[in-house]
Amino acid sequence: MVGIKIGKTRRKDNTSVWPAGFHGLDAILRPVEDAVRTLWWATEGAEYQFPAEWILEGSDQGRPDWGPLSGALMRRFDESFVPGALPPVAKPGFLPEFAHVVSGDWSILYGLPDDPTGDKAMLARLGRIDWFAPPTAFPAAVSVVIRGIDWAYWELFARDRALITAVYDQVRRVDGLSFKWLEPAPPARAARRQ
Repeated sequence: MVGIKIGKTRRKDNTSVWPAGFHGLDAILRPVEDAVRTLWWATEGAEYQFPAEWILEGSDQGRPDWGPLSGALMRRFDESFVPGALPPVAKPGFLPEFAHVVSGDWSILYGLPDDPTGDKAMLARLGRIDWFAPPTAFPAAVSVVIRGIDWAYWELFARDRALITAVYDQVRRVDGLSFKWLEPAPPARAARRQ
């Protein structure tokens, strides 16, 4: 696997901030949306931040059965998961569709080309991998790993070098973002541009 670490470098009031439009995972994944759309996602380590419109959707209708996060947008999110799968597994299309609600505050997602729900041992193993484990710790069935660390940075690892190169080609042009190639060494084509 090859990887890239994407961080923020802008400063405002002595705090680092994300450049406009690059706070969420959706912006990072934009150049590889088609590639991640086909994957299943082991999401046990993922956290989510739901937009206010999701929380309040339907509240203006005055129904007695209304509750926060009970509208159509939340139902569509819930339906993107395999019913009854524990640990939770999201179906293909979960990313990029819901990338904007994946929290960068301690989230980890594992992308797999095949439905992993039948392999409970592998799913359990994913839940035991350390937050900062190198790519050698990821099972061979995993093709993409996404980690959001303390809203400070995102890490993406992929077996397909072209996926990471496409993300690099986007972030290297954004003022206020930093990047670092993670093991193994960067692709030769991209390394010349640094």
